[in-house]
Amino acid sequence: NGLKIHVSLVRFLEAPLKNRKDSFLYGFLFAITSNAYFIISCHFHVFMYFAAAISLLKNKTYMSPKEILVLDIETTGLSPKFDFILELGIVKLNIGTGEITNLFDKIFKDPKLTAKHRNAWIFQNGYMHIDEVRNAKPLDNYRAEIQHILTPFKGKITAWNRDFDNAFLQQEGFDLGLAMSCPMKASTDYFKIPGARGYKWPKAQEAWDILFPDVHKIEKHRGLDDSIMEAKIIFELIKKEVYNPF
Repeated sequence: NGLKIHVSLVRFLEAPLKNRKDSFLYGFLFAITSNAYFIISCHFHVFMYFAAAISLLKNKTYMSPKEILVLDIETTGLSPKFDFILELGIVKLNIGTGEITNLFDKIFKDPKLTAKHRNAWIFQNGYMHIDEVRNAKPLDNYRAEIQHILTPFKGKITAWNRDFDNAFLQQEGFDLGLAMSCPMKASTDYFKIPGARGYKWPKAQEAWDILFPDVHKIEKHRGLDDSIMEAKIIFELIKKEVYNPF
């Protein structure tokens, strides 16, 4: 388009000179049209840049400032130093709309797992079968993929019991950025569940039953399913102004 404009301008200014041999004037006018073409071309490229930016916004191929990650891990025990991550689920939550997007769902087999880990709570209670882990790949196989998901959201990553999940992931060397507030702890006074010393931290199941009494849901203690459940709880708490992730 810019080239067509350039040619048209040249022809327009050239017309009065067809019967004259004033090459100096022609050169001067040609220089003017060349500069005009350069300016138009620059404007055209700026326009295309903004058009591309608008397209990205419409297609949502960027990280919205209203999006956070909610993750959940399943482990062989409670110690980040001596126990292992068996499963990780990650979802993206839009805290403006409540939209939830599944991002990651994998089971891991740590090379250091031994026969004693058969007695882990998650196996003994039937939430996960030992064969699922036996046939899984090590977490290291997914390390780059997981960090690639986490990196754009550093400082915007949470979990229902954030300190627990965060400790295990940091032990594995993952960078989650600055810690967000924990929704479980932040909502303790809202749920008012009696404990040995005042109100206790609400379990995800307890929070669900209070927030959604008409929606039957049993916590599966599996990475992705729990992440989705917790994201829905978190969004409801945000709407009620009980929890502010930032």
